[in-house]
Amino acid sequence: MKKFLFIYGSLKRGFSLSFLLKGAQFISEGYIQGPYKLFFHEGGYPCLISGKFQNAKIYGEIYLITSQTMIQEIDRVEGHPLEYKREGVALYSKNLSDQIALIGDAYIYQSHEDLDFNHFIPSGTFLESDIPQNLRYSKKGSAECERSQNKLLTKPDND
Repeated sequence: MKKFLFIYGSLKRGFSLSFLLKGAQFISEGYIQGPYKLFFHEGGYPCLISGKFQNAKIYGEIYLITSQTMIQEIDRVEGHPLEYKREGVALYSKNLSDQIALIGDAYIYQSHEDLDFNHFIPSGTFLESDIPQNLRYSKKGSAECERSQNKLLTKPDND
């Protein structure tokens, strides 16, 4: 299995869930284009939604995933299909000559439109500065962040 994954939020390098992509191959920075808007959710993470919006670019990172197990783990953490839905999308990247190229089909995780959102991110790029101060985490891997990561990696009981 080989599939591109486009990420725009907490899975990006340096953010809280980036550890889930350990073993995936970083390809480049890139973007998707279409009727999308990027919002920041009060839960402390960005949300991508599509709908009746003007054509826009959403910027993020492109990875090559070769493990079905990795996709399943990301599905679980992202709440697919209830909170986020994994869908296919055309993906663009800058190549070495700085030209924009269609890389191919990729997965994205997109929020359902009926969620409550705090604010729109007009740049189309999620940055740490988009996170309200009271919801920011330490990039230094604090014990609290490590506990959160361990909880995410622990599979739920099947009672």
